[in-house]
Amino acid sequence: MRLVTKIALLFYSVVIFFLVAFSMGLALHLIPVQDVTLIAQVVYEDQQLRIVVGLIAILVFLMNILFNRAIAGKEFREKNIAFDNPTGRVTVSLTAMEDLIRRVICRMNEVKDVRGVRIKASKRGLEARVNLALNSDVSIPEATAQLQEIVKKKILDTVGLEETVVVRVDITKIALEEKKSRSGDKNIKSTVDEFPPTVPFQGYRA
Repeated sequence: MRLVTKIALLFYSVVIFFLVAFSMGLALHLIPVQDVTLIAQVVYEDQQLRIVVGLIAILVFLMNILFNRAIAGKEFREKNIAFDNPTGRVTVSLTAMEDLIRRVICRMNEVKDVRGVRIKASKRGLEARVNLALNSDVSIPEATAQLQEIVKKKILDTVGLEETVVVRVDITKIALEEKKSRSGDKNIKSTVDEFPPTVPFQGYRA
């Protein structure tokens, strides 16, 4: 976790704690309303205290804007890949990349179902997490190794960058193949042989 994110969490935690404590104190009559009125009156009448309170309010407001921009920028970087072309900057949505990877994985015979695909960008590179169900007649080490290589190659070919790509595979289910039963077909055939279809009466011809 980045330092800015830790400071933001601490800042919001302290502010919320004081607001909750003040509200509970008033609700439970732990803080006399006369004291609150007296403090407000002192601040209102003292010019230096008004300046101090105003500066604290402005500082809290600026810190709130700074932390919001830092957190929003981090979320944007985690959901997009950005690189520079000779003619300008290009941003690729990781959501579109996830849909592409899902379609590629669905074409593999070893895969029964794709439950989810999540790609996250960081300073260390790209991390793809695939949640899927495999067929029962496959070798899990070979199938997952092939899948990881296909996903990594597809991401690098699509983006066109030499990035570090880590592919993590979570197998949540191993599906059994449905085998068609031949006994029902044999019973139907024997029944047809034993009782041949009757030809409806057409009448006599002269």
